[in-house]
Amino acid sequence: AGKTLNFHFEIGEVQGKATPELTDDVAKETGAEDAEDMKAKLRERLEAQEEQNSTSQLNEQARKQLIELLDFVLPPKQLEQETATALMQLRQQRQKPEDQDDEAFAAELQEAAEKQAKEQLSLRYATEEIAKKEEIEVDPDEIQQQMHFFRSYSGMSESQFAERYDP
Repeated sequence: AGKTLNFHFEIGEVQGKATPELTDDVAKETGAEDAEDMKAKLRERLEAQEEQNSTSQLNEQARKQLIELLDFVLPPKQLEQETATALMQLRQQRQKPEDQDDEAFAAELQEAAEKQAKEQLSLRYATEEIAKKEEIEVDPDEIQQQMHFFRSYSGMSESQFAERYDP
């Protein structure tokens, strides 16, 4: 213990990782019936992923366009609460750059939180109005499931979440 040792060695050969040939045996190791089944499952998975990406992009475009069209006064108390939540999340997600002072970083976070809160609250009200006009109803179990998801995502305790969001 506490001694320094020097080693000398030569590398004779570097072997790269070889991709195994796709055989029925290899496919079975991944849970597929055979190589063709594995290819089909991979193709399905890739197609589903591509469709999900495309849907996500369309949803984001629609969201941005809707936000541009929305211009109405939001309830100040709700906007304040939504801003506080957004600010808390942003503080957890972002770290202050070393070359930025505390005040500038705080102002940047506040501005981003206010923008995010306004967008989210505007979208929430617009969605509720669309649902009313289109007579869209949601199953209470679906609402509970989503509320549980949002509570988990928010990082709030059940009591904090209930206090803030229960009518």
